[in-house]
Amino acid sequence: MILRRLQILLESLQRRFEYVKEVRSTPRGSIHWSEYAVRSVPAAQLLALPCSYPDLRDDRSLKGVIRFALERQLGSLQTQSAFGPHVHKLIDFCNVLLGKVQGVAPLTPTARTIQAWQQRPLQNEALREGIQAVEWTAEDWGLAGLGDMEGIPWVMPMDAFFEAFVEVVLRSLSRRIGAKLQVGRQRQTVQPIIWTPAFTGSQKSLIPDFLLERGDTTFVIDAKYKRHFEELDAHSWRTVESEIRERHRSDLFQVLAYANLARTSRVVACLVYPCEVDLWDDLKRRGRLFHKAELAAGTRTILLWLTAMPMGKTVDEIVASFEVEFRADSRGTI
Repeated sequence: MILRRLQILLESLQRRFEYVKEVRSTPRGSIHWSEYAVRSVPAAQLLALPCSYPDLRDDRSLKGVIRFALERQLGSLQTQSAFGPHVHKLIDFCNVLLGKVQGVAPLTPTARTIQAWQQRPLQNEALREGIQAVEWTAEDWGLAGLGDMEGIPWVMPMDAFFEAFVEVVLRSLSRRIGAKLQVGRQRQTVQPIIWTPAFTGSQKSLIPDFLLERGDTTFVIDAKYKRHFEELDAHSWRTVESEIRERHRSDLFQVLAYANLARTSRVVACLVYPCEVDLWDDLKRRGRLFHKAELAAGTRTILLWLTAMPMGKTVDEIVASFEVEFRADSRGTI
């Protein structure tokens, strides 16, 4: 967010007249004759004319603080370069922006200069948000790294973050296999529970995280930010801690309840857990990314899947593995 604001600010900078003082070989504007007589003539530099004149230039002071902010952000990102390709993309983006301000020296902003820019007349949104990004950087907010985690770009619980990651994967998957995706976050999967009388009862609705429909098959997918998949893979069911077993049972009952909401003849109820990249690679190599079971529900068949997604992998890598399973267990034309 901060880098994007600085990019917009750079693109919106306007040139303005600044009063420049420099020594020239040809006169321009006002010549400081007393300075010329004291410095240039005794040194036999008769063509060194100290002049002052207005010149149309970029706002060098503002570009200087932008360079300061970009260098701080780059240094912070480089400390996190081992944490995935997305960090490298941000570093490359930051370097591109730095290339646009190489002609000016970095300038550390003070509270007074920031206040002066914020009070400029006719300021636009790009200037307001860009100066705010500079201010955050100067105060060590919004920098990468564990030492700066009290920054304020945004705060998101990890379970919500994992659910959002799963949504990105499923959106890409739905486009590949020609399926329709409905998302609980957008209230597209809400199924109200009707109580009689209406003011009684407890839960008012069921909201699966995701419904993916293709042909006569519905995939009911629930994202769970828990380590259950790793525990179940590493240990037998009997040796898993009782608390984990109970929580996993609750997850199963929940997704099976959601499965009853599907209108198609075949239903796949799928629980998705996070896992480490190394474990995911090993499971993929052994063909164990999906643990599957089957149960009959009247005239319908419900398949139960347990699987995992590593947030350290690219979306395309995960989608490629999921596409094989989803195509094999769904019926319908693309």
